[in-house]
Amino acid sequence: MRVEPDRFRSVLRHVPTSVTIVAGLAPEGPRGLSVGSFVPVSLEPALVGFFVARTSTSWPEIEASGGFCVSVLGEDQAWLSAHFAVPSPDKFDGVAWHAARSGRPVIDGAVAWVDCQIAAVHPAGDHLLVLGTVNDLGVGTGRPPLLHHRGGYRRAHDLDSAAEDAADGGGGPRPAEPDVASREPVSDARPPAGQQRPPGGQPP
Repeated sequence: MRVEPDRFRSVLRHVPTSVTIVAGLAPEGPRGLSVGSFVPVSLEPALVGFFVARTSTSWPEIEASGGFCVSVLGEDQAWLSAHFAVPSPDKFDGVAWHAARSGRPVIDGAVAWVDCQIAAVHPAGDHLLVLGTVNDLGVGTGRPPLLHHRGGYRRAHDLDSAAEDAADGGGGPRPAEPDVASREPVSDARPPAGQQRPPGGQPP
């Protein structure tokens, strides 16, 4: 049975994902792309992974550099995800960043970052599965992360309360919470003063 793409998207959009920027250094300067599929993979050895579309124009330059750095975006950084989702050789223009010890870009204000050497790249349908060996990592602001859910950016309002519920065994029945899709999406995020908000977009 073949699953139609529209049905696939309509179901899987209910799975929330983190929102990250994967960046590397090309000879011409920093390169980056927006990724919504970043995951930890292994503790021993320390591996992480993500999926990137085969049609990406930024990934080949990052891959050729041999490594990448992942910046996990905070809930006030939706504009950066949209910015890096648009094909352009100048995505870092006007974007504040600092270098990891490898020299790869870490987005200023990121929740956390993970710097890696490319361990393997595997074909995965119309995407590539990229695995990275972790060389260094750290917590940035440690603020709540930006999420992507049901076709839009969301703030992770309920992460703390959900953790507390799990710790105390749930505490019995509770009043129903509003559906997260009915909450206001992160559509009012603004870039720093002097920077124009880029066109809308979604993590690939």
